[in-house]
Amino acid sequence: MTEQTWQSCHASDAAPEKRTRWCRKLCVPLSPGDGNSRQVYTLGTWRVSREVYLWQLSSLDVKLLVDVRGNPRAGREEQLFRGKDFTKALLSIGVRYEYWGDRLGEEAVEGAEAEDIQRLLKGLLASAPFGPICIFGHLHEPQKCHRLQLCNLLPSGCQIQHLMWEDHRAIRVVGHDEANSLYKRWVDFFYQRRLLEEGKRQRERSQAEGIASGWRRAKLRETEREDAVAARLAELQAGSLPTLRWEELSAAEWGDRLRDGKAYRLRLPWNTEILWYPHFLDDGEADQLERKVQDRITMYHPTYFFQTPSGVVQETVNRKGQARICDDFNFGIQYDSSKDAAATYVSQKMEPWTRSLLRRIEGASEAVFNAIWFNHYRDGTVTIHWHTDGNEGLGPDPIIGSLSLGATRPFCFKSKRAWKGRDEEIAGIIHLTLPLFHGSLVVMGKNSQRHWLHAVPAMEGIHRERTNLTFRFWALEGFETIDAAEAQGKETMEHLPDKQKFRLHVVPDASLVEQTCRNGARLCPVIVDSPSDVATTTGDMLRRLCDHVLPSGIEHLHLALCLGADKAEGASAAHAERPQRELLDDAQPLRKELERLGLLPQPRHEVPKILLALIRKPGGQLHGAGTTLPAVPPRKAVELNPEDAKSIVGAEDLFREVRLSGVGRYSPPRGAQAEVESESGDWIWEVIQNLSGIQRKSKGKGRISQMVFHQSSEFVALYVARSKSTVHLVLSTKRRLQFPSLLPADAGALRRLGLYGRLLGQVLKEECPNLEFQLGVRVARCPSSKQMAAHLVSRDFLAPDPMDLTQQHYLEFTGGPQTFLPLDDLAKCVKQGSKLQSKVQLHDLRCHRCHQFFGDSMRQLILHLRRCTAPLEPKRGYGGGPDGGGEAEDKTLLAVKMLEEMGFAGCGREALCEILLKAEGSLERAVEFLAT
Repeated sequence: MTEQTWQSCHASDAAPEKRTRWCRKLCVPLSPGDGNSRQVYTLGTWRVSREVYLWQLSSLDVKLLVDVRGNPRAGREEQLFRGKDFTKALLSIGVRYEYWGDRLGEEAVEGAEAEDIQRLLKGLLASAPFGPICIFGHLHEPQKCHRLQLCNLLPSGCQIQHLMWEDHRAIRVVGHDEANSLYKRWVDFFYQRRLLEEGKRQRERSQAEGIASGWRRAKLRETEREDAVAARLAELQAGSLPTLRWEELSAAEWGDRLRDGKAYRLRLPWNTEILWYPHFLDDGEADQLERKVQDRITMYHPTYFFQTPSGVVQETVNRKGQARICDDFNFGIQYDSSKDAAATYVSQKMEPWTRSLLRRIEGASEAVFNAIWFNHYRDGTVTIHWHTDGNEGLGPDPIIGSLSLGATRPFCFKSKRAWKGRDEEIAGIIHLTLPLFHGSLVVMGKNSQRHWLHAVPAMEGIHRERTNLTFRFWALEGFETIDAAEAQGKETMEHLPDKQKFRLHVVPDASLVEQTCRNGARLCPVIVDSPSDVATTTGDMLRRLCDHVLPSGIEHLHLALCLGADKAEGASAAHAERPQRELLDDAQPLRKELERLGLLPQPRHEVPKILLALIRKPGGQLHGAGTTLPAVPPRKAVELNPEDAKSIVGAEDLFREVRLSGVGRYSPPRGAQAEVESESGDWIWEVIQNLSGIQRKSKGKGRISQMVFHQSSEFVALYVARSKSTVHLVLSTKRRLQFPSLLPADAGALRRLGLYGRLLGQVLKEECPNLEFQLGVRVARCPSSKQMAAHLVSRDFLAPDPMDLTQQHYLEFTGGPQTFLPLDDLAKCVKQGSKLQSKVQLHDLRCHRCHQFFGDSMRQLILHLRRCTAPLEPKRGYGGGPDGGGEAEDKTLLAVKMLEEMGFAGCGREALCEILLKAEGSLERAVEFLAT
């Protein structure tokens, strides 16, 4: 392999203002080109600054940068997006920028003939200025990017070299022949191992079906026969799935189809296929599998090291727990190419229950797998950004099955480039969201990794944990598993520094496990990496565990060594009673404490794993077990109306989603924290746009996330900044929905939104049993430019700030269907195509003494009544006369008529009479009662 390294060095005699200068150190000289040849470099995007890219191109004397990215504005490196800034930066070093992604991008190359591509490349070389050129692609490694295929079609006189960053100081140069050889070797190894695995499945299937002779069927155990039957049934179901095509359905129709409880084969653009099983496992099977995963799988939270564009290395603990099961291969922790033992994850072996599940998923996925990757999300704040599963061990076009357990989370797909459609309509990026229900299965089939990105966005307000099982076929040369004897003989750890790396196997004490944690989260054993800083104390390590690994709300903990503990792992070690423990000093460095106890150093043939216990401090408290944090209402508090289950599409899935999500207590933000700034004036849509965790501004710590009470995969419930009652929530769809654009196809989503509000109302009723709730849409407040929203309010109308409840608000919420329309009625109107018309007529408020008008400002009216000294006019025409009723009745009727003249006629005479009785006949106090 040809290598060239550039290093940064500091000149001792340099001036102070010249801090760093880049110099080139040539390890192996590059092949100079003659007059008949063209020097061509290739480069991909990576996490280095644009200045380093510019220096790299300048040092190679590149004259032209050819951008062949299909979507030049995709990816995380925004500084390398196509635009005026990038073009000007290249011109500043004498490099011309040309975009050829529309002709030589991924999509164009895949569907074009080789002769056409060669013709375009010849034209590119002919029009290029004299000197080296650089082909710029998406992916860092050339064997993963289509630019390697483009280089294969370049004229033979071109000298091609591929550049790959190793860090911010060094770059590796690989010749084109060697890159092709590496690619061919990688692909050949992968397909050979998959072919062997497919042959193994064929033999297993033949044995299970008893094709050769009938006596073989009797020799199989009953469980093996059941597993074979389940796998065969899943395979038959996959072959008979109905097909949904992207171009045949609207966005509203996609939402209904994905929630109707049926399995489908989804055909997306670019010949992409996704299999969708919303109920692959029933509730009983899913619950049993979730408990088994919690008891038998220990999640590992690795420490990742990222180098920022400025060159600073950042250390972070992955909040997402991981575990990997495979009989044949180990895995790299952060990068597949890293074979360092400290950066390698040793896979657990298959057990009968995991092998049985894998065979069943294989039948439903129409593929062969050999590995199961577990991903654990402790709550809704743990997220995964846009990415593709492009690991080298997964092959060129991987097929991945994803089984979900626990809380429902949305699974988002986004196309890498714009789709023009059949009729060459306006191009646009395609978005598709699948609700990952408890026990659902999604199979990302062919071309799903080539042309699409996927992500699991954040969901504030979801406290329930979720476990994701992904089934893959993984094969990478150099990562084959070895037995224990061979591992002892290989000194793979000799290159480690003096301060040995280690991992902590943290096991919670039995008393902690038995406690009811916040929102039903369960404490399980975890594995974490040692801190890179030797000065990290035991207390710092505990805070790291609480912040990144353990369920939220757990405090007052200690790390302790179990005296006499062996190196056993698993559930037996996790729950073993060991009364004798040696507490670690929180103020001392963790490594020093382990050395004091004789746990370090250990033999260097493996990364040592140290077993520690997580216990509660004497006198400490586990939050969530007492009254410090609110408990979650039991699942029985939410019930589904049988009529809703029959008439609403997706009602049972929505009910199950709310039941499993863990709805928290009603605790709205107060003061300035409750205000959301929005440039468009639509604060609801501003919050929805920034909820995903992919492009949000708050990232779980700002005002936007504090506005979320609860959310499902389709809807969101938000607090109101100026609440009009004791409980006041705004409900909306996550999909853009405005009143002028409501179509009959949106009626199903509106009915599900109504069911979502009723389910939340049941939870709030358990918290506030004395309150009654109503749900609907304020007909008088239906602006065409804002997101459609419904209101879930308690009927007491006791606003925290009485000045926030105006007379207009009160009349709208209490005026019946003419002003506050139930969502089911709205869905009927939308389905019939009728328009909404507000019939409410609000009266202006005015003083009964001086007749000054105040519009709908209840606050101004109350303040005026407290200081108005104008005399009352003679009460003519209001009394009942001498022959009328009693004197008290005359006064009450007079006061009611005066309140009606003041602007409260819409409240009704009966309601005004009751308020006057509470106010003891005082008009001023009655107005204050009406305000609250």
